[in-house]
Amino acid sequence: ALMVDAARLPGVDDPDTFYVRDLIGFEVREGDAVVGTVRDVLPGPANDALVVVRDGDELLLPFTHDAVVRVNPDARRVELREGLL
Repeated sequence: ALMVDAARLPGVDDPDTFYVRDLIGFEVREGDAVVGTVRDVLPGPANDALVVVRDGDELLLPFTHDAVVRVNPDARRVELREGLL
């Protein structure tokens, strides 16, 4: 494993670019409904999965363009495709 202090990572200038680790703590919504909060991001062979805490339980959601329609870093929110759940 390669580990680097987060303070040494370059900043991100593009509003559509972010570090996956920054998603931890983001609210997850499907339309107007709050689904939960991102607890972790698990790397996978095909795509990462968001670990979302919902009512005390963990829900794994694919971090793909089909499932996630928008990541809003300013609002600290991940927006899911309606009808996904």
